[in-house]
Amino acid sequence: MAVLDIKFTKTQRERLHRYVVLAISANLLIGFILFFMGMFVSFVITTKLRFDERSLFGLVFGTLTLYGLYVFAHNLMGVKLCYNYFHYAEGPGMNLRLFSWTLLGLFVVLAGCFMASICFSTADLLADQLRQTLLEGELRSLR
Repeated sequence: MAVLDIKFTKTQRERLHRYVVLAISANLLIGFILFFMGMFVSFVITTKLRFDERSLFGLVFGTLTLYGLYVFAHNLMGVKLCYNYFHYAEGPGMNLRLFSWTLLGLFVVLAGCFMASICFSTADLLADQLRQTLLEGELRSLR
């Protein structure tokens, strides 16, 4: 049941399709960047730094990697659904597919909020660890 009944002409549908695919592609790029940023940090930077709480940082960067992969896969599915909806709008179950994709999108947003809170708390711990490491280095250089 729709709230408002909006009718589009063929050219308006094509324009809307282009804008929606562009927005989903931007989100696809964000997921791709998050995935590779998490992989880079996990394998390159974390192994070279000394952390007292290595398991926490590994968990954060691993979760960031999985979140990026989740966003990437979700938006790949969104591009496919948008393409199918534009070309086969009268297909069976298309509205149910779009509704379930939207619900999964809400989980993406919820997971993003969770990731933001974890990253902020980890940034504080990282700053404390960096401060301690710098103080230890200064004390060793003064001896």
